Amino acid sequence: MKPIRWFAPVALALLVVVASPAHAAQLAQKDDIVVYSTDAGWILANTNITYGLVFDAVGTLVVQDLRKTGDRQGWRPSPVRDTLFQVGDRELALTRNDSAGFRHTGVDVVDTGASLELRLTFEDIRDGLRARRVYALYPQSPILETWTELESMQNRSTTVSDMVTLQLVVDGALATTVDGLDAPEETGGAFAVHRRLVASDDPIVMEEGGRSTARNLPIAAITSARGALVMGLMWSGSWRMDLVARDGQRTELTAWMSDTVTNVSPGHPVVMPHAFLGIVPDETQVAPALHRFIVTAVRGGRALEPLVTFNTWFPMGADIDQENIEETMRVAAAAGTELFELDAGWYEHAGELGSFDFASGLGTFRVDKDKFPDGLRPLADFAHGLGMRFGVWVEPERVDLRYVGEPGMAREEWLQLENGLYEPGVPNEDARTGMLDLGNADARAWLLDKLSVLVIESGADHIKWDNNAWMTNTRQVPGAGPHDGNYRHVTGLYEVLGGLKERFPWLLIENCSGGGNRLDLGMMRYTDAGWMDDRTSPSAHVRHNLQGLTTFLPPAYLLSYLLHDANEPMHDAADLELLATSRMPGVFGLSFPIGMLDDDDIARVREQVERWKSLRALQSTASAALVSPQVDGTMSGPWDGTLLVSPDYDQAVLYAFQNDRDVTGATMRMRGLDRKFEYHVTSDQLGDIGVITGASLMDDGLEVFAAEDTRAQLITMTKVTPEEAARLRAARTQLTSR
Repeated sequence: MKPIRWFAPVALALLVVVASPAHAAQLAQKDDIVVYSTDAGWILANTNITYGLVFDAVGTLVVQDLRKTGDRQGWRPSPVRDTLFQVGDRELALTRNDSAGFRHTGVDVVDTGASLELRLTFEDIRDGLRARRVYALYPQSPILETWTELESMQNRSTTVSDMVTLQLVVDGALATTVDGLDAPEETGGAFAVHRRLVASDDPIVMEEGGRSTARNLPIAAITSARGALVMGLMWSGSWRMDLVARDGQRTELTAWMSDTVTNVSPGHPVVMPHAFLGIVPDETQVAPALHRFIVTAVRGGRALEPLVTFNTWFPMGADIDQENIEETMRVAAAAGTELFELDAGWYEHAGELGSFDFASGLGTFRVDKDKFPDGLRPLADFAHGLGMRFGVWVEPERVDLRYVGEPGMAREEWLQLENGLYEPGVPNEDARTGMLDLGNADARAWLLDKLSVLVIESGADHIKWDNNAWMTNTRQVPGAGPHDGNYRHVTGLYEVLGGLKERFPWLLIENCSGGGNRLDLGMMRYTDAGWMDDRTSPSAHVRHNLQGLTTFLPPAYLLSYLLHDANEPMHDAADLELLATSRMPGVFGLSFPIGMLDDDDIARVREQVERWKSLRALQSTASAALVSPQVDGTMSGPWDGTLLVSPDYDQAVLYAFQNDRDVTGATMRMRGLDRKFEYHVTSDQLGDIGVITGASLMDDGLEVFAAEDTRAQLITMTKVTPEEAARLRAARTQLTSR
């Protein structure tokens, strides 16, 4: 990456939108992005967002301007320090010229190929630290990414804590947040959506001490008359976000690491978690903007590729072998599966303590030759012959303690300890497993090599990366900080995942963490689908999860399975459409015992799979909008509906569900449609509904009525030209007049 000091003038079309500020010099231009230097600071802008930085009256770096490009009215950011941290016993910010702290020493603009990065350099002579504050802007994106890097300039170690990645005070006090996987049922349960005012006596504090999304998603949106602002952290470990009322209808947002105390030393820089900040015209545009940002910025342009996935765990557990897996593959392929996942149980000693014992044998990475005499490669070949990709489950961060220290296995000094214990609350003599410390370079190298050999020898196209245990590492490690086990492990996790993607660019990785304990943008950089919840039934619960998570995350990332469940059996199901359609807004999965379903059942499942595939092109780029109260939460209603809208297709699809059989109809107001167009609306159950304007569908709503044979409907809305609309209306009139 080559530093850019100056670029030629931007195109006239861009200058119409991004006017050159007075007393400013253009530093760089890329596509629709421009970066300026002003007398007081810098401006980054593209066609969607303008972000201005200055040194304030006391010389501290602050955000001065935040607006939609071209608008005169902005979000009125208050001059607060946008990043700060504790160095030893001093709280320091970035300044123009602070002889007792960080002072500005340089600026570069770097074209990364995907973005322009404004990099501001500061130095603290007293502690021998260099800080680099980075702001990255992407073409057409209304979302900006920022982070701070700290490195040592001297041959010593310096303690850093209370790292604030981003702080901002803006207009607006209506906040939208989403709870995490383990949120209490009394507040709505897993992934419940909350919209509430930030009050002076009731700040919103979201905090995680372990994995990123156990209790809250690290994202918040603020709505005001100026539109919607979204802010969050791209991080998979511990974090904190505070939303505090300031000056009436204004909110201070702070994203930081409240419990990490780490060391910056020669050769060991500290990179604070990346944060993102974006503004859009209204709340309906938050999810689409995040989807585009995730694909273009976080994933480097790698589009999401949702595949019909069959998983073996729920029906089979560890009771698997060559014969029953091949037979299951045949049935899965007949049902329309595209990716076959061999879950836990394939390695030596799995299942020793019962059919669902997956902890025994972890970390050996040795195929159980009694179950699979020729290894896993024949299974991959068999799946490929049936037209499916092949995936293998792993839990790489955990090992069976019995094999630690054996030749080729993990070493004891690589393991985490929490207050001296391998498993929190369990005496070491009774502990069965230990967790690797991925902050350890030797552990990372060993794990990456083990995973690489597995991919090569098994022929896998896909890895399901699970994580079923978590702990806070308090083991004394040379060079580590006094309280940074979580930080070092997550940073190391990213290195291993990044190394795996570098070695095998085509490899798909599923993000599973005891369910959705790490459904964050940090993991989405390296993974291609995310398992939401081990509680994958009943259907209403799955819809509840999807409706909550798609408030911010792309539907094409979120995986759930259609199960054969005691309460919702798939065999001769009375309403298979309801069971299947409940999973369709996300990535469609299957997991059922093949002996429980007959040929008619499989044929019916195949029909549902084909329904989902018919809309996959739209779903791959779509964002979701909840057009009813969230089902099964504290505000559940007689009907619920999820709308998927894609910017790349002239079509939207509504998944509508009847929860109360006595309420035969409902009005659902659509969101995110094009107001000036007309849409041809059809139901897969009730047929042609008619031609309706986008404005009417959003303002007046769509009347949804119960179908005879199912409580689920799939309603498509397709844009039509005025001529097509007239023809459709005439045909409908002619039909009804007969």
